[in-house]
Formats: sequence, C-alpha cells, structure tokens
Amino acid sequence: MNDKVIIDVKAHYYTSYALASDNTVYSWGGGGFSGFCDPISSATRKNPVAVSTSWVPVGTKIVKATIAVVNIFWQLDNGDIYGCGNNDGGQLDATKVAKPAPIKIDSQNVDKNDAWIDTFGSYTIFALTKSGNVYSWGHNAFGSAGNGNTGDVAKPTLMNYFKANGIVIKKICSYYRHTIALSTKGKAYFWGQIVDITNFSTTYSEIKTLPSGFSAAAGYSVVDISCSGESAAILLENGDIYTIGVNSSGRLGEGTYNNARTFVKAFILNQVEK
Repeated sequence: MNDKVIIDVKAHYYTSYALASDNTVYSWGGGGFSGFCDPISSATRKNPVAVSTSWVPVGTKIVKATIAVVNIFWQLDNGDIYGCGNNDGGQLDATKVAKPAPIKIDSQNVDKNDAWIDTFGSYTIFALTKSGNVYSWGHNAFGSAGNGNTGDVAKPTLMNYFKANGIVIKKICSYYRHTIALSTKGKAYFWGQIVDITNFSTTYSEIKTLPSGFSAAAGYSVVDISCSGESAAILLENGDIYTIGVNSSGRLGEGTYNNARTFVKAFILNQVEK
C-alpha cells in the first residue's frame, strides 16, 4: 500500500477490508458469501487488493465501514448508506436477493444529521447513532426488529420504543434473532428470540417483539452486555452476571446444564472455584 494511510479496517468471516486515506478500499481473504461484497472476484487473496468503488457517487467519499454478521455497510460523507452481502432478511432491499456490489440503502426515514456509530446484527440490522437512537430493519419474523410486530422491515426505521420513552442507548449486541441494548442510565433491554443456530425450530426464549427491560436485580446498574449465537449475558455493577439461552456445555455458568428461557443468575465473584 506504499505511503497510503489506512483510516479504517474491518474483519469478517472470510474477508477483511481496509479504507485508505485516498478512499481506496482494499480486500483480502476468502470470497465467502458468493464473493462477499466484491464484484470483481471471489478468489482467495493472501494480500490486500484494491477493489472497485465505482458505486461511490462523484463528489462523495466513504467515511466509515461497519460490519454486521453477513453484511458490510459503507457510510458516505453526505450521510448516505450503501450495503452489500447477504439479503435473506431484506436487510439491503425488498428483493431479498444477495448483492455482491454495494447498493444504496433506502434511508428516507433516517436523520442524516445524526451520524451512525456502528451497525450490528445478522439478518436483522441495527444502527446506533451518536445521539443514542436505534434504527432497525431486515428480517423480523420473530420480533427481532423490536418494533412490536413480526413483518419484515425493508429500510432503516427508528425504534420508537426507545425514542418515545426517552431512552438513550449507548451499546447494542445482537446475534441471529436476539438483541440486547444498554442505556446510558445502566438499564438493559432484551427483544427477539434465542434459537438453536443448527436447528432454528428449537427455541430457547419467548418471542418479544418490543424491548423488555431487565429487572432481575433492582437497584444495580448494568455495566455490560454480550450476545453469542445461542445465549446472552448481562453484567451488573456489583459483579453479578445473568445469562439466558442454551446451556448444553454449562455455558450459562449457573451450576446446571439446563437451558434457560429467562435470565438466570450465574457467576458470583465469591463463589468462583479456586
């Protein structure tokens, strides 16, 4: 890359990306997901290779790349968002056909003055903004968009639950169908459904189409959240951890191998095995 300065880098399942100071995009690794977000080639690359950015409108620049599980999104300096990759949940457009090259996301519902910080999710996408608003779109058959229904959402749409209740979000974790959001006031909110990622007909939590506040330990703030494919965890300020989901390998840490459909208390600092 000679004397160019890399200003952003993102790693993915098969392919990684780097954005240079001259707005060149580099890609390396495998071409998973049918030449994932690279219209030139799906061949494996051992070294970074410049890929086409002909989709970037004249007079605009890429300012940031954000990664979801099966997509990459590019934010331009005019506020527009482009995305590519998997489209099974309609997270790119209503056709639900995969896009190997970036296309413009219909963002007419988005406040372009409220810049996106990051995107999260897999077939349902979430965007967290600087002001703490959350947008969701894509697959929603199990309430994973958190908008109160189960119809797929074809474009970024503000999550009214948080806006209407004056809740400012500072962190999101999401995986497949379930999501947790952490507010600036130390409260956690859960929605969607936890499923077995090898058998989606096997579920491990009830469907929640709207964010549900975590209230297992009143009086203590939540300081962190984490999501995996089949489970999730919440950390409180007193060191307690609450977990939910699949527990076949004891991953919930609450002393059994029983799956949990609601949050259960797990690790407690003074009970750790020496």
